[in-house]
Amino acid sequence: MRSTRFPREYRLYLPDEEVKDEEGNVISRGAFIDGEEITNRGFTLTADGLPYFSKAPFDCVILWWTGFHDKNRVKVYEGDICKMFLSSGFGSMIESLGIMAWDNVNHRFILNMGAQEGGKVYDAVDTERIGHEITHPELLAKILEKAKIITT
Repeated sequence: MRSTRFPREYRLYLPDEEVKDEEGNVISRGAFIDGEEITNRGFTLTADGLPYFSKAPFDCVILWWTGFHDKNRVKVYEGDICKMFLSSGFGSMIESLGIMAWDNVNHRFILNMGAQEGGKVYDAVDTERIGHEITHPELLAKILEKAKIITT
């Protein structure tokens, strides 16, 4: 049996899933599913963390729950983009964005905010989940651009 240091709860992102309105018209592609809906589609993880399909396999991205909730009690998953306010050191607050990511060195989830805030690691406290890096590439680009400016 293999043990992990983070929660085993997860959700899936299905890139080929069609999202439809009340009339049945496709309004977008890609959807997140969790809980019983995952099980109903025949997807589980084995004890060693590998995907297992009891029905026909499908394309998906596994997103681990970090064990954190944002300030609105919404679960924060790996890859979620969060907003928080940081103290500037001069008494004012700076709004910043970060991506929830797994830290392989310290074996924990961190809110990676790029290099603009000094490359510091902040706990996911008083954060607000505003999207996911898969569905909001414009926010991901904004975070990565901050890091690029500081490191080049």
